[in-house]
Amino acid sequence: MTGMAGLARLRTDPELQRIARGGLTALLIKGSAAGLSFLMFLVLARAMTVEEFGRLGFVFSAATLLAVLGSLGQRALAMRYVAIYRGIGAEAKARGVVEYGYRRVVAGCGGLVLILAGAALVHGPSMSYLIAGAALVLAVGMEELQANHLRAEGGMKLALMPRDVVWRVIVMLAAGVAAVGAWPEITASAAIWIMALTLLIIIAAQAVWSPLLRSIADRSDRDWSEIGQWQKAQWGLWGVSVIQPAVPNLALVALGLLLSPAETAPVFAALRTAMVLHLFLMAANMIAAPLISRHVHADDMQSLQRLCTVISAAVTLPTFLVFVAFILAGDRVLGLFGSGFESGHVALVIFSAGYLVSAVAGSTAQIMEMAGFERRYFRVLLIATIAALALLWPLIALLGSVGAALAVAGYTMSWNVVLYVFIARQLGINAGLLRLAGHKP
Repeated sequence: MTGMAGLARLRTDPELQRIARGGLTALLIKGSAAGLSFLMFLVLARAMTVEEFGRLGFVFSAATLLAVLGSLGQRALAMRYVAIYRGIGAEAKARGVVEYGYRRVVAGCGGLVLILAGAALVHGPSMSYLIAGAALVLAVGMEELQANHLRAEGGMKLALMPRDVVWRVIVMLAAGVAAVGAWPEITASAAIWIMALTLLIIIAAQAVWSPLLRSIADRSDRDWSEIGQWQKAQWGLWGVSVIQPAVPNLALVALGLLLSPAETAPVFAALRTAMVLHLFLMAANMIAAPLISRHVHADDMQSLQRLCTVISAAVTLPTFLVFVAFILAGDRVLGLFGSGFESGHVALVIFSAGYLVSAVAGSTAQIMEMAGFERRYFRVLLIATIAALALLWPLIALLGSVGAALAVAGYTMSWNVVLYVFIARQLGINAGLLRLAGHKP
């Protein structure tokens, strides 16, 4: 099925219509989130010195990576098993895997919080922002887990709106007071505390609102009989979840260690801006991931191919258009962050090229995770990560921020290409637009 034929079937296929509606909802929320994320970091940059914004980028990237590390694979585990259990009416098992995930994330992220807080106390006031970073680790870890529970449950708005829209608006408004001069410039530590505390409050409200999450608190019946399967799957999923964001975040951490905060700030702004290109594929995958799980579980490769074709056809064009816009006017976009941020334009284009290849490749990561190939996915990511990290330090030493961008983009492109070929050979489907497999819907 060609991309145009796949889009034409939206008129007659109920499942594709559901994907379109759900994907549109996710896209609208994620589109708002992308704009608000850009504005949030822009306002934060205006509310603090360049050096403090560089420290914010360092801590935010480290906290994001540590939250994934402390989540112990529960995000993807929830997406896979909650979708399957609810699809077959096994509500007690769905509640069981939700409770299992909460316990593991609290233990994993809680341990990292204690380590970071201890490091901050040992180093004294100069590293006080690590305590705020520790709180952010716990907040991000818990919120991402809850969001995946709710996505698998079908509550797309409740899964995305609290963090993607409400949280960003609150942080932006708080920083905006300082940005307009009504309050002194804020520090990186203060900004991170604002992020962490507001996100923790939102998490609590989100949990109270969801029937599935409320059922954990009221001790409704839950079935842990398949814990052996959960434990077996979680480690491969954990490895994947840790490694996949490692290179982009470690690139920022490496820049923070090798270069000054003022030199790191434009690259952090470029990376956050380039992530707009990932928005379209991310939105489509949010509604498609549970469906991928169900199609694989039912061995319905025809429906899976149809789903993949529509997703890739729908996301490639807008991703390409944004990529071209960044080539032509990316320096002016970065200039909105403040004087000197235009220097990140080349890095912005390179980061964006990696996300463009990811869009063309389609839902490679989701297929590997939902089809039970998480260990193979982990090995591919591990090799790509080792290669990227081996090149990262010398590239930064030679080319500075451009070297970091080359390492990140090369990493994103390489694992997508390898997984695309593997999926075509193993499942006989094309995850994206490039036709390698002969399976026809």
